[in-house]
Amino acid sequence: MKILVVDDQPTVRKAMSIILKRLGFTDLVEAEDGYEAMSHLKKTTFDLVISDVHMPAPLPGVPAKSGIELLEAVRLDPALKKIPFLIVSTDSEMKTVVKAMQSGVSGYIIKPFTEKAVREKLSMLGFEMKAPSAAPEPKRPSSSAKTSDEDFLKTTF
Repeated sequence: MKILVVDDQPTVRKAMSIILKRLGFTDLVEAEDGYEAMSHLKKTTFDLVISDVHMPAPLPGVPAKSGIELLEAVRLDPALKKIPFLIVSTDSEMKTVVKAMQSGVSGYIIKPFTEKAVREKLSMLGFEMKAPSAAPEPKRPSSSAKTSDEDFLKTTF
């Protein structure tokens, strides 16, 4: 199963990719804006698109392509319109959620997202995932130790 993860923030793309890998999905492609996402969608077949809503323009003078505009472009393309499309965004305003629904979004998750929220939405969409495993007790990395993907998802206050 091939998944396209679209977000202008590299840390958000990494966090989503880590969660997806923990759920058993390994064929992941990342894009940092709607234009790059459309380029990938035109070249490769995807089973799911996960996109942020608000993304800046890729270059000065080029209009930004929001996640909603990307969703609309996907829904208008006969070759792409059946791909499930999940929005993950900090924007919880009713007008944005309604616009996404009117545009044909398959699901909407509010950031910050959790593995549980992603699992629930993907399950709702009919995707099969790896069974959840008991999370090991978090270890405090030593100052000289490299951080892993697991450490990336844990924050100690």
